[in-house]
Amino acid sequence: MKLSLLASIFVLMGCSVYAQQPQLVSADLGTISWTNSLTQGVVNIEWTQALGNSWKQDWSSLRSRPITGSVMTAAVPMFFRVAAYPSIEWVIISNAHNAADSTGYGAVNYSFRISKFEVNNDQYASFLNAVDPSGVNTSQLYNISMGTESRGGISKLSLNPDGMKYLVRTNIFMQNKPVIYVSFWDACRFCNWMHNGQGSGNTETGAYDLVGVNPANTSVSRSPGARYFLPNEDEWYKAAYYYSAGANYWLYPTRANTAPTVATAASNGDIVVNSDWLANYNRGAVWNNQDGNLTSVGSGGPSSWSSYHVADMAGNAEEWNESSFSTNSRVIRGGCWFDLEQFLRSTARNGMSPSNELSSVGFRIACPL
Repeated sequence: MKLSLLASIFVLMGCSVYAQQPQLVSADLGTISWTNSLTQGVVNIEWTQALGNSWKQDWSSLRSRPITGSVMTAAVPMFFRVAAYPSIEWVIISNAHNAADSTGYGAVNYSFRISKFEVNNDQYASFLNAVDPSGVNTSQLYNISMGTESRGGISKLSLNPDGMKYLVRTNIFMQNKPVIYVSFWDACRFCNWMHNGQGSGNTETGAYDLVGVNPANTSVSRSPGARYFLPNEDEWYKAAYYYSAGANYWLYPTRANTAPTVATAASNGDIVVNSDWLANYNRGAVWNNQDGNLTSVGSGGPSSWSSYHVADMAGNAEEWNESSFSTNSRVIRGGCWFDLEQFLRSTARNGMSPSNELSSVGFRIACPL
């Protein structure tokens, strides 16, 4: 089907648009892709014959319709939407078969990829709208504090159309801040969704089998063939502290053995880059009338990143690791916006109940190379 005709259908038939002012940039036999300045990467058009039906990206039934000039002679879908799904920037963690350091952590016998940045509110809101379009929140993926607390980044508007219930709090610049108030199980379900192709992908199986899981159950482990997953403790530790050029480890995940400078923030939550080796900790990022707050992911600049150039592994939000800390807790690493510097160190290992949802804890994801 011709691109111009599809664009005309989109304009004429009425649609539910998730991205503002999209531009049509390409079309092929399987999908139509849109992009715009307000989203990262490519967003996808989906269609359905009637509201309440499943959203589709397969255009074969449209292509098979007879066309005369610019007129479609058969019925066409009435509802289109532009669905923005997370675009993840990856960093390769190489140097397989490296040794652990003196703490016993960091040895990884394979190369893998880890997300350069913590999962942010924009990405998590896309996840919520995709898997919970009606806002029933059956899996408790949304914590009300995201929309009511000053450091939360996502509002829930029950009167909005399906698929648009969850909106990022852009009025307080939270779109590129780490998502918080997420449990370990929320992070696992995000990985399952990524594993299953996003969209309306299943959240209960894939990278992790969560069917029938008790919230206190720490027996869940990564499934063989997982395409996206939470980094385990060794993977996270290596990405944060390993110094490949010296086959050694730094004490801090900012390529240094001295504590990073406490970051300050501009009024939009970006770190003010006024030196090297910055990190958001010890309540230094004062903005939005908060005595310490989350900062925009990666805004400390390359000099503040790990040896592999992974951002914000020191401070901002602590991060869930896949590994168990104890029978009833999972590992968290990296320190957060209010922690003292000792919690940023490689020697600082902490754990927490997997059901906890706090203003200090978020996550990043990893995948096979």
